[in-house]
Amino acid sequence: MPAAWPRALFMISSFVYMHSSLKIQPLRSIMSRRQIAAKYALHPQMVERQQEELNMVKAKTNLEHLIYLMELALLVAIMLMMNITGLAMIPLPGQYASIMTVPVAVGAMLLGPLAGGVLGGVMGCISFYTAIKTGFSTMFLAGYTGGSVVMLSFLNTIPTRILMGVCVGWIFRALYKVDRSKTISYYIGGLAAPVLNTLFYMSVLVILFLNAPTLQNLLGEELMAAFKDNILLFVAAYVGIQAVLEMVVGCVISGTICKALRVVVKR
Repeated sequence: MPAAWPRALFMISSFVYMHSSLKIQPLRSIMSRRQIAAKYALHPQMVERQQEELNMVKAKTNLEHLIYLMELALLVAIMLMMNITGLAMIPLPGQYASIMTVPVAVGAMLLGPLAGGVLGGVMGCISFYTAIKTGFSTMFLAGYTGGSVVMLSFLNTIPTRILMGVCVGWIFRALYKVDRSKTISYYIGGLAAPVLNTLFYMSVLVILFLNAPTLQNLLGEELMAAFKDNILLFVAAYVGIQAVLEMVVGCVISGTICKALRVVVKR
């Protein structure tokens, strides 16, 4: 029992010290606040100057937010105009290359991943609207029917494009930090948009086709096994040379536009 007394005294003294510290700390903070208030009371001009600086910072922040929203709205309007007028498709010898990923890439690189996600969502909505106009032919081809066609078309068009826009923004940010020329990263970001768009879209489409309810009955066991063993050939046949052309065109146009805009606005 006597050996326990030093430990008990140590615990009591520690508690007293902590309790006294907690009591003294608010008093010190109150005194410091009172001293600061007294100081500002003696110098009202300092208070007015600080208030003016605070108002200037708030006004600048609001202006930056407004400019951000205006730039984002402008890119959305450009995407809608491209879809309505048909400017999203560039005619090439025997092929058409879509440049709808260009505004997404530009927004993701200049405005950030969040803007890239928003613009990717707009692109997905346009693609979903196109699927509605074509009667969801891709999903019906896989053997889906009923309400599942609408839901699966939604999953295949919108979330994949949102993810694409966000990823392009983060890829560009990571590369821009290590890019000494401050040029190559723009073209890599421009290339990433069509590459990721094709990758995400086709990945979901392949999963949907592999799990289609009536596709196996339609193709038979032998063709279905051959389809599973040659998925890459199916993807290559589905996207064809058009995907390669879109990657080249998207890389050149997106990279050039972003680099020029960065120089002009000095972002």
